[in-house]
Amino acid sequence: MLQIPVTRAFALKTLTILLLMFCFRVTAQLLQRLTTIDFLPGFDAWHSASIPYAYLLASQCIIIVLALVVIVNIYNQAYRALLGRSIALLWVDYT
Repeated sequence: MLQIPVTRAFALKTLTILLLMFCFRVTAQLLQRLTTIDFLPGFDAWHSASIPYAYLLASQCIIIVLALVVIVNIYNQAYRALLGRSIALLWVDYT
């Protein structure tokens, strides 16, 4: 198995860029819902209506907060303390 060493700086930059892209998408979709912006696709193209938009927006906000917590913990070098909790949550979710 090929293992690529990931530095803290690389992880911070990568996760921050990905979070900013996700925040842009959430914000653009919200703006398109509230008002029509010509250069963006219509709201129906963004939203599949599988779940109500209010629930989707709430879940996206929770994802943003959790991603921020991860980024701050990596910045503060506290990510190892979260590893055990993450594994426990994955196990609970899997069972």
